[in-house]
Amino acid sequence: MTTGAPSEGSAPPWLSLDPDEELRWQGGPRIQTVIPGAVAGIVIVALAVAVPQIPTWLAVFGVVPPVATYLWVRNTDYVVTTGGLYRKSGIVSRRVTAIEYDSLQNVSYSQGVIGNLRGWGTVEFDTAGGESKEMSFPRVDDPRSVQQLVEEEIARHRGEGGDRDLPGTVEQWEAVLEEVRALRVALQGRTGE
Repeated sequence: MTTGAPSEGSAPPWLSLDPDEELRWQGGPRIQTVIPGAVAGIVIVALAVAVPQIPTWLAVFGVVPPVATYLWVRNTDYVVTTGGLYRKSGIVSRRVTAIEYDSLQNVSYSQGVIGNLRGWGTVEFDTAGGESKEMSFPRVDDPRSVQQLVEEEIARHRGEGGDRDLPGTVEQWEAVLEEVRALRVALQGRTGE
């Protein structure tokens, strides 16, 4: 998986792109995300072996945190295309979430102290009408470049000026303008202005 830079590879097998949609970036959580699970597993094993009141066979449960975290990391994918954002997760089942650029309101990234030192963080996406973060890409390398890439795609999608193309023809909008002017004249005549 590539992180932090536009991707030249092919789309992951779980994602079917539209004919005119291109892959721009794909990534996932950093493998170092497994470290806290591994530490928890070591602590469980150490306690089961060192504390006489705890049955030794409970050391088997020390395998659960690192394995579960590893499976989560390996089964979570993030993708940015020219059509939108995708997040796939799931170990036993698969859940794919997609957001099109039309509905994106804000893109931000955050880095904690360790993430700032190590160059990783979380990219968050707000959608129109959403009360909270609709999607995020947690624990990615170089979150700022991912944020910038998504913002570039939003600008490209909406047009260079950031405005969306208006529906209708020039003639239709001129007719609307004439109607608004007529309404204004009628209202001014009613109010005596």
